[in-house]
Amino acid sequence: GSSNRLPYCKISNSFEFQPVLSSVVGPMCQDLKDLKEITKLIIDSKPWLVDPRVPPIEWRESSLASQGKLSFGVMKWNKINHPHPPVVRTMELVVESLKAKGHEVIEWDPPVSTVELAQVAFDVFGSDGYEEVVEMCAQSGEPIVPEILSIAKESDLPKGCDNLHDHWDQARRRYEYQQIIDNYWQETANRTSTGRPIDGLITPVWDCCSFKTKDVSNYIGDYVAPINVLDYTVCIAPVTKVDKKIDVVDNSFEFLSAQDKKIHDLYDPELYDGTPSGVQVIAPRYQEETAIELCEIVMECCTGN
Repeated sequence: GSSNRLPYCKISNSFEFQPVLSSVVGPMCQDLKDLKEITKLIIDSKPWLVDPRVPPIEWRESSLASQGKLSFGVMKWNKINHPHPPVVRTMELVVESLKAKGHEVIEWDPPVSTVELAQVAFDVFGSDGYEEVVEMCAQSGEPIVPEILSIAKESDLPKGCDNLHDHWDQARRRYEYQQIIDNYWQETANRTSTGRPIDGLITPVWDCCSFKTKDVSNYIGDYVAPINVLDYTVCIAPVTKVDKKIDVVDNSFEFLSAQDKKIHDLYDPELYDGTPSGVQVIAPRYQEETAIELCEIVMECCTGN
C-alpha cells in the first residue's frame, strides 16, 4: 500500500520516525478475497481518527472490470541484470494471458531508471549512518548481520548524512522523481487504445524467486525499492511456481556486468524447484482498492481463479 493508508500507530518498527521514505503496513493473506476483506475492514474502522498520519480516505470500491478492455504497462526486466529463467517465464505468462483475454499491454520505459530510484531508497535508509540499527542491536548484543548492511550497499556501516540539508536533498530527489514518473504514467494515454493512461503496471518482484540469506547482497532489489520511492500501491500476484524441467539455466545471452553474471550463476533449478514465482501488480498512489482488483484480474487471466 501507499504510505500511511493503513495505520502504523504504536506498531514497533525500525526507522519508525524517519519521514522521507516510511515503510508501510502490508497485509499478507493466502487468498485475495481475504486480503480485500482485511484491508477494507481496517479502512472502514476510520483509522485516521486515532492515527494522525492516516489520510481520511474512505474505502472506494474499484470497478475496473466493468470497463472491459484494460491497458497494462509492463516492464519485463530492468535492462541491467537478467532475471532468473522462472521470472522471465512468469512475465511472459502474464503478458500472453492478459492479451488472450483481450487486454492491452504496452512497454513501460520511464525516463528515470530503476537504479536511480533504488539509490534514493538506499541513501535514505543509510542517512543516519545506521545509528538506530547499532543502538537496537546493542540492547541485546546481537551482531549487525551482513544482510542489514547490504541494504545500504556497504560492507561496513554507511557514512550517513553530514547535515540535515543532505537529508532534505534526498527528499527533494524523491519528490522530483515522483513527479517525473507520475507524468510519464499520465502520458501513456497517448499510447493506449483506450485513450486512458494505463490502468496498472506489472513488473517482476525481484531478479529471482528467492535467495539464500548469504546471497542477498548480490541482488540490487531495484524492482521493489523504486515502487517504495514512488509510493505507489502494490499487490503481489503469485502466478506460478518454478519448474526445474522448464526453467532451465539460460546461457543464451551476454552478461551486461560482473553482477549480471553473478546473479546468473546463483540460479539453481533443483534448489528453486517449486518456489512461488509472482509479479508486482502496481496501481497509482493511494489506490489500494484498484491494486487488489487488478491483482484479481491478473490471477484470473493467468490461472482461471
